[in-house]
Amino acid sequence: MHDVILAPEIAALLDDPVMMIMSTETDNLWPTIGRCLGARAVDSQTFEVIFSQGRYPEIGRRLAAGCRMAVTITRLRDHVSYQIKGRAVSEAISAADAALAASYREQILAFFLAAGVHEKVIQQWIGGTSLLRARLDVSEVYNETPGPRAGPATGLGA
Repeated sequence: MHDVILAPEIAALLDDPVMMIMSTETDNLWPTIGRCLGARAVDSQTFEVIFSQGRYPEIGRRLAAGCRMAVTITRLRDHVSYQIKGRAVSEAISAADAALAASYREQILAFFLAAGVHEKVIQQWIGGTSLLRARLDVSEVYNETPGPRAGPATGLGA
């Protein structure tokens, strides 16, 4: 039984343009970092992200062995941020996952183009092939919104 529950605010956060960074640990505890291309809260204890194995092959290798992973999500309009941690594994994507990644890429492209960022720069963030899904069994959730209350655990309890 889990004692950490994903708060409904996290699922709602994903309805807006967000930037998402994922990280796994290497054997010597150095992080491997990559950008996510879509995410969903499957239920109150499971979180999934889509990423490019072509861009981040080390993350794909780490997840194939089952490792701990952290995902940090920041809503672009107000910088509300959460970090979700847990054991994760990689899985092949489904048609729904591919559609999620395509929708995410369109949303982020439109957001940053409207802000005046050149498309070439944006494509560096959201490009990549050989998509995989990382499935996290959530063990920790933190509010990382910048400010005096950043850092506390959240989502605790039933």
